[in-house]
Amino acid sequence: MMITAGGYAVVGAAALAAGVTRTVSTSVIVFELTGQLNHMLPVLVAVLLATGVGNACNASIYDTMLALNKLPYIQPLKPHHAARRTATDVMDASLVPLVTPCSYGDALRVL
Repeated sequence: MMITAGGYAVVGAAALAAGVTRTVSTSVIVFELTGQLNHMLPVLVAVLLATGVGNACNASIYDTMLALNKLPYIQPLKPHHAARRTATDVMDASLVPLVTPCSYGDALRVL
């Protein structure tokens, strides 16, 4: 397989777009726009690397614009140690379920 200068340009453009937006779907958009799947491996590798390096360095363009315009957004989750937590640590055992064949009396008793 021979990659020409245009192939390098496509790979670079896909990596740039993925690095800015932090989306892997950029590679799919590039494949659909060009109609060429022979550059699939270089594009996917470049997009994954650009997304990973971008995530390690700073926030995406969307998160940056939300913060600069002081718009409300969901804050990133704090890292937690999932290996030490079990389902009983987060579940509410005081809930009473209703079964499928339920009458008004059953619902009234639960309330």
